[in-house]
Amino acid sequence: MKQAKFKLAIFDMDNTLLDGRTIIALARAFEFEKQFLELKGKFSEKYKETQAVARLLKGLRAEEVKKVAETVPLMPKAVETLQKLKEVGYKLALVSISYTLVAERLQRILGLDHIIANELEVLDGVLTGNISMKRCSYELPYCKKYSVCKRDALLNIAKAEGIPIKDCAAIGDDSSNICMFKEAGLSIAFNAPPEVQKETNIAIKEKNLERILPYLISF
Repeated sequence: MKQAKFKLAIFDMDNTLLDGRTIIALARAFEFEKQFLELKGKFSEKYKETQAVARLLKGLRAEEVKKVAETVPLMPKAVETLQKLKEVGYKLALVSISYTLVAERLQRILGLDHIIANELEVLDGVLTGNISMKRCSYELPYCKKYSVCKRDALLNIAKAEGIPIKDCAAIGDDSSNICMFKEAGLSIAFNAPPEVQKETNIAIKEKNLERILPYLISF
């Protein structure tokens, strides 16, 4: 009989639930890739980079941005994996330093219980270049001050669901997840670089989300 090993699974979005990065797709479609790449590594506080990137989106129609974002495919086996997790009772969450206008679509497709991401300001259907972030409520020695604090997100979602942190599993691919990995009962690096892998319990090196299931479900 299948049984859940944990109670909450919290996922990164880009390169985890999606097979690609939303901002790269937008930069190529709307021809600001050069300006975007010039911003990489410019700021020691990562939320400032997020603010600068949002300004590159100013003047774009929200619906056009959504259509381009929809061209980024789901990670192979994403639908099947999350369905199997739901079947054994998992609560499912997405936490991303990308945008709610992308995450909301995934919430519908994948049946996510919670989404947390940056919210782009829209006025009369057009992006203003402003962005609402969910930054860290404190600083830790390793904190890079991302626009969304995934540690805060994990703690808040777990509290809202009445789930102990030890019963939470976190899955992601990059350094924005490290603060969350350090708190979760189980952390899984999904196609992540070595510096992220060393901060997790498990490292998966294949673009197939089903590979996480043996660590989350007893078969």
